[in-house]
This record gives sequence, structure tokens and C-alpha cells, in this order.
Amino acid sequence: MNGQYNDEDPLDLESFHVTVRSEGTLVACLRVTPHFHAETFIGRILGAGNIQAVLGNAGLKNDDCVEAGRWIVLPSWRGSELGRTVLLSCWVIGRWLNKRRLFGLAGTREGQAKMICRTGGQVVAGMKSRLVEHLDDELSLVYFDLDRPPPSVAMKLPMVQRLLHLESVCPSTCVPHAQNRCDGNKVGAAH
Repeated sequence: MNGQYNDEDPLDLESFHVTVRSEGTLVACLRVTPHFHAETFIGRILGAGNIQAVLGNAGLKNDDCVEAGRWIVLPSWRGSELGRTVLLSCWVIGRWLNKRRLFGLAGTREGQAKMICRTGGQVVAGMKSRLVEHLDDELSLVYFDLDRPPPSVAMKLPMVQRLLHLESVCPSTCVPHAQNRCDGNKVGAAH
């Protein structure tokens, strides 16, 4: 390995990546993909039929939704507000993109699903956790109802939006280029 991050998932090029560094070291990250369909990570795990059933039961279309994943916080940084703040960035990015629902798969072994529920997330009713062997965890399908953040979440969203530098950037101007940034703006959630 030459120190470069190598990932063959083409969704990365279309996604927003929230990264947090301390003294140059990556300590937390999260990816928000502005799509939710059979070709996204969740779609590949659950299958197209399950995705359409979830959307149909909620009265949603694919274009109403985003997908979040790759939420990672180094163990030495867990227990601080960092993990919660990174999760709140899901709310901010999803709402900034004018989406109605954000979906993610959350592990049960280390309590990710519980943490997501403490930041306004809910487990999708009727979807049992499933073992994903290559991740060595049981995953639950969780969501944020982006139209209805709980008051404890809603009060923190303006601060997280400022941290991400999204208050002055319009999503329609956000286009990928060689620097993997939005239209030359310094944006915390790089597209």
C-alpha cells in the first residue's frame, strides 16, 4: 500500500464524504450517497425487492431518499460528541439535498444501531437484522425521517451545517471535479 485510499466502489464519486482529522490523522468519517436503489450498498445487501417494499410501505420513491454508510470513529475518539456530530451531518446533508428519508445499515454488535436511534434514527419495522459475513456483524436497516427531526436533533442542525460549510452552498452548484470538491468551494462534505 502506498498510503493512498483505494476503494473500487463507483458510488464514492457521486457521494458526499464527511471526514474529521486531528493533527492530520483521520479520526472519523461518513459517506452520504444521494441515491437509494438496488445498486447502492444497501440495495446490494437487501436486494431490489426489499428496497421497493420499504419505499412502498413508507409512501416514498427512490429519488426521495439518500443512503449513509461508512460511519467510522476511531475507538480513542468514541464516547465524545464526535460520533454524534458526524451522525448529525447525515441529517444536514440529506435535508440540504431536499430529500425526505435517509437510510443506513447499522451494526448491532458494537451498538451502532442504538447510537443512531439516540440521534433520531429508527429501525425499519418488519426488517429483521441480518448477518453480513464479510462485515462480521448483524446489520439493521435504520432511517432518519428528514422531514421530522426530533427537537433535540433540530436544535443542533444549524451548528453542524456551519461546520460543514453548507450554509452558503447550493446543492445544484455542487459538481465533481479533479479536486473532488464542490465547485471550488471549501466544503466540509466533499462531493
